[in-house]
Amino acid sequence: MPNVDAELRYRLAAPLLAGVTTWLDLGAGDGLAAAAGLSGATLPSTLRVVLVDNDQAALSGAAGALPVARDHVTDLVADLATDVGTAAVRDAIDDAAATLVTCFGVLPRLADVSSLLSLVMDLAAAGATVLLSVPEDGAGALDAADRGSAWSAGAAEELRRLLPAGAVSLQQVALSGSAIAVDGAAIGLEAVLVGPELAARDQIIAFGPGVERLAAVAAVSATDAVAERDLVTALQSSVAFLQARVAQLEADNVPVG
Repeated sequence: MPNVDAELRYRLAAPLLAGVTTWLDLGAGDGLAAAAGLSGATLPSTLRVVLVDNDQAALSGAAGALPVARDHVTDLVADLATDVGTAAVRDAIDDAAATLVTCFGVLPRLADVSSLLSLVMDLAAAGATVLLSVPEDGAGALDAADRGSAWSAGAAEELRRLLPAGAVSLQQVALSGSAIAVDGAAIGLEAVLVGPELAARDQIIAFGPGVERLAAVAAVSATDAVAERDLVTALQSSVAFLQARVAQLEADNVPVG
């Protein structure tokens, strides 16, 4: 199932790639979200891409997923929670002033974000444009198994105040809806009005010279209603079984938990 949230962040960044010579993607993973988000975008033929992650296996396929020449891509395995890891990233960047940095969903996975924040602030001070995102814990993101730190709208705002002047905040909100298709034909969706009263799923902060070219974006994907129903049914069955099992153990005076 496509990760529309992750893909949309890269679509937000796509127009900024036209004005840089290097794109640094921190926490690149397998590159699938980036590839989907950049699908259809016209990237500079000379664009150099630096993909950074702490998972070599994930990075091995990331370069091939992106719409850029393989010999223009550098894979860098680095732990962004450490000074050693962030120093390796600094060494990989030749001209920060001509660099776009994307750092989506990385900060909440780190227990210590100081090294990574120092890195992006140093790059921004040298002229780079930076886009980073953190989840809104109030929307349930704190339940993720790989969380290393907690975030909220308030925490994101405190972070924005630490960043260079001119840093802007963007809110990524969830959309819902349906469509009526005629013989399976593609459907062009109308514009969606997103009011300020909507709760954000993720907070995105952007700073650097490229932020003036950011524009609102939205994306949806078709869902398989039958598959979703079957998944919910299976989860409900599992919960019912566990509840019955706990009740039986309690009736037998067996300690639970």
